[in-house]
Amino acid sequence: MGRNSCIIPPAVFHIRCAYMFDIFIKVASVLVPVFAIMALGGYFMYAKILSEQGSNDLKSMVYKLLMPVMIFLYLVKNPLDFNQSLPFIKVTFVYVTVLSVLCYVGVYTFLYRDMRTCVFSSTTFIFPNNVYLGIPICAFAFGDSAILPAVIFSIVFYVVPFYVLLAVQFSGGNPHIPILTRIWLAFWRVAANPIMAAAITGVLWGRFNIPMPVVMDRSFGLIADANKMLALLSVGASLYSIYHDKSPMHTGAKIGFGTELILANAVKMIVLPSLSLALVSFSPIPPLWKAVFVLQSAMPFGVFMYFIACTERVFVRQLAVHVLVSTMVAMVTLPIGIAVLWRVFDV
Repeated sequence: MGRNSCIIPPAVFHIRCAYMFDIFIKVASVLVPVFAIMALGGYFMYAKILSEQGSNDLKSMVYKLLMPVMIFLYLVKNPLDFNQSLPFIKVTFVYVTVLSVLCYVGVYTFLYRDMRTCVFSSTTFIFPNNVYLGIPICAFAFGDSAILPAVIFSIVFYVVPFYVLLAVQFSGGNPHIPILTRIWLAFWRVAANPIMAAAITGVLWGRFNIPMPVVMDRSFGLIADANKMLALLSVGASLYSIYHDKSPMHTGAKIGFGTELILANAVKMIVLPSLSLALVSFSPIPPLWKAVFVLQSAMPFGVFMYFIACTERVFVRQLAVHVLVSTMVAMVTLPIGIAVLWRVFDV
C-alpha cells in the first residue's frame, strides 16, 4: 500500500468533524446550564444579594430538606427492579465498593493521613454526577431505553455516601468506647442522617409499591426541582468565597492541591472509564447497559458529596473546586467518550 493510504479523505474528515461537533453541542446543552447557575451564585455573593451567613443557611437547607426530598422522590419513582436488573446491580455494587476501598487506601497512603480528609478526598476520584448530568446525557447518547440502567447505576452509587458517612461517624467517635459500640453508634447516626433516612425510606416505599397522594407527589416534585438550582447556586457562592480566600488549599497534603486536582481528573475522566470498559466487557449484561455503565462512570464529580462535606466541615473548599474543574473537563472528555462507546457497543 502507498504511504498516503492512511490519509483520511477531506470529505470523510469533514463528516467526522461535523459528527463530533454535533455531539459536543448536545453535551454542552446539558453542561452549560450548570455553569450558568453556579455563575449566578457567584454573582449573588459579589452583589451582596447573598451573604456568607446566607450561603451557609442555603447549604443547610439543601442538605437537610431539599436534597433528602429529591432523593426520596427519585427512588420512589424509580424503584429498583431486582429481578430484571440483578446482574447489572451486582456488577455496579462490586465496582463501587472495590473502588471506594482502593481509592481510600491510595489517598491515605499518598495524600492525606487524616481519616476524615482522606475519606472526602478519595470520593473525588470516584463519585460521579449521575443524577443532574448522567441520566440526561445517557438518554441523549443512547435513547430513552438507556434511562432505566442509568437510573439503576445512580441508585446503586448512593452506597458511596453511606460509606463516607459511616467512616466519618466512626472516626469521630470516642476512642475509649468499645469497638462494637462505636460501630453500632456509627450505623445509627448514619441511618438518622437526613440524606440516608430519605434514601432508606425511598427504597422501602418503592419496594412495597406504596401509593403516593397526588398532593404529596406534586409538592415533593416542586421541592426536588428547587433543589437542583439551589444546590448549584450554593456551589457557585462557595467558589466566589474560595476565590477571595488566600489560605492554602492543600493543608496537610503530601502534594500541592493543583497536582491533586490534575490527578483526580485524570483518574475520574480517563482511568475509571477505561477500567469500567474493561470490566463490563466480561459481564453478562446487554451492550446498551454496558455502554451506560461506562458513560455514567465518566461523569464529572457530583455536588452530592459537597453538601455532606459542608455539614461535616471537612474538605469543603477543595470539593467545590473539584465540582467546577471536573465539569469543565467533561466538556471535552464526554463527547469523545460517547463517540467511542457508539463504535465499541454499536448502540
